[in-house]
Amino acid sequence: MNINHPLAIIAVLSLGSVSTVLAQQNQDELKQCVLAQAQSVSPDAFAFTRTVRNEQTSNGKTEKHVNIEKFDPTKPADARWTLVSVDGAPPSADALKTFRTDSAKRRVPGYYRLAGYFGTPATASSDSRGRTVFHFAALPKDTAKVMDTDVSQNATADATVAEANGVPFVEQWASPLSRCE
Repeated sequence: MNINHPLAIIAVLSLGSVSTVLAQQNQDELKQCVLAQAQSVSPDAFAFTRTVRNEQTSNGKTEKHVNIEKFDPTKPADARWTLVSVDGAPPSADALKTFRTDSAKRRVPGYYRLAGYFGTPATASSDSRGRTVFHFAALPKDTAKVMDTDVSQNATADATVAEANGVPFVEQWASPLSRCE
């Protein structure tokens, strides 16, 4: 009976290492699946309207602004972005001019941007709901900019992957810079 006891321990240890390898392989496959999905989406896939809220405090005074912008990929490149309103009113001529000037630098948000992240190294864990969370210790160059400064290498992010109808997708993206991008 004692002869089988060491074999049982070896079998249990072997199963533990096999499940660790399988978990790692599944995480790699999951990451590759999300990467492929993100690469299949174009920044020109959707028209949208977004509301941008800015709050700035300087010398004890807080200024709040709300801009409503539209993106229409069916229009020529220089006309895809439109400033709809500023603080609830039609934009002034100066605001429109500034908006048009900055349009070339404006990034189109979307799922496609995840391809840049999922193509880089990440660690993985599970959250309390059993979803896989990928942790990115640094972001790819030029993906996180604050006031025209690239802070990507100093930024971290977590991507929580859920599943719908057997298809994994990034359900939540969390980064300290999410509000700055």
